[in-house]
Amino acid sequence: MSNPVSVIIPCYNQGRYLERALRSCAEQTLPGVEVIVVNDGSSDDTQEICAALAGRYHFRYHEQVNGGLANARNAGIRFAKGKYLQFLDADDYLHPAKLEVQARHLDENLQYAYNYCDIIHVQDDFGVSINQVTVGTARKILTGNIFGSLLIGGFFPPICPLIRRETIEQFGGFTPKLDGHADYELWLRLAGHNQLCCYLDEKLAYYRVHEDNMSKDSAHMNQTFVAAIQKIAVEFPALFAEQFRQLILFHEGIFSANIALQMKEIELFAETQALHAKINQCNTLQTEVQGLRDYTKCLEDEVAKKNAIIEKFRSKLKPSG
Repeated sequence: MSNPVSVIIPCYNQGRYLERALRSCAEQTLPGVEVIVVNDGSSDDTQEICAALAGRYHFRYHEQVNGGLANARNAGIRFAKGKYLQFLDADDYLHPAKLEVQARHLDENLQYAYNYCDIIHVQDDFGVSINQVTVGTARKILTGNIFGSLLIGGFFPPICPLIRRETIEQFGGFTPKLDGHADYELWLRLAGHNQLCCYLDEKLAYYRVHEDNMSKDSAHMNQTFVAAIQKIAVEFPALFAEQFRQLILFHEGIFSANIALQMKEIELFAETQALHAKINQCNTLQTEVQGLRDYTKCLEDEVAKKNAIIEKFRSKLKPSG
C-alpha cells in the first residue's frame, strides 16, 4: 500500500501550531506517510498559514464549515488512504519514530485493533517535559480489552493510538457533539465490541499544554463525559452493568478494608496507651530507685563521718609510748 499511515490533523483557530505538527510528520522515519489537514472553519489565519506551508511540507488540505472536532476528524477519515490512522491535533506533535514503531507492531500483531503509546507533556516545540505524567500508570489493565479499566479512569489523548482504518470503517468513527470525549467514547465502543488494544511503553507523542486546551473547559468536558457514558451504557447495557457491579464490589472491598483498618487503629491505640502506662510506671520506679540511691549515699556519707569520729577518739585513747 502506497500510504501505510494517514495522519489526520483537525485544526480550528490553531494555525500558529501547525508548522510544528507538520514538521513532526515530515520527520517520520516511516516512509510514505499521508498527511491530511482539516480546517474546521477557522476564523484565524489557518488558511493563509497552510498555503504558506504547502511549499515546505507535503499534505492534503480540506476546508469545511465549522462542525466541531469529531466532525473534523471524521472528514479526515473519509479522505484517508492509509492502512493505519494517526490522529494529531494541530497543537501537538509526534516523535520521529512513532509511526514506524507502532505500525510495525500492528503489522506483527494482527490481534490488536490499535496500539497506543506514552506521552510527554510539553509547552514548547522542543520536547521539553513539564511533568512526570505517564499513561502506563493510569490504569491496572493497559492491554487487551480495556472496557472496565477505561470506565474507572486512565484516559489517554487521541495522539497516543495508531489504529487500523478497517476497524474505524467497521465500527464507526467519532461521535459528533462529544468533541471533548469523542475519542474516549470511541475507545470504549471498540472495547465493547471486543476490539483489543496494546499499550507500548514508549514516549512517542508530545501533548502540548496551554491555556486554550479544550480539556480546560470544565463545563464542556463534564457535559461530554456524561453524554459519552450515557451512550455507552445504552449501547452496551450488559457490559456496563457488569462493570458497574465490579466497581461496587471494588468499593465494598475498600469500605471493608477501611473498617478493618479503623479497628486495627483502635487496637493499636489501646496497645499504645497501655505501653505508655507501663513506660510511666517504669519512669516512676526509676525515680523511686534514684531516690533510694540518693538516700543510701546520704547514709553512707553519714556512716563515713561517724567512722571518722570513732577513729579520732580511738587514736586519743591509745596509751602513749
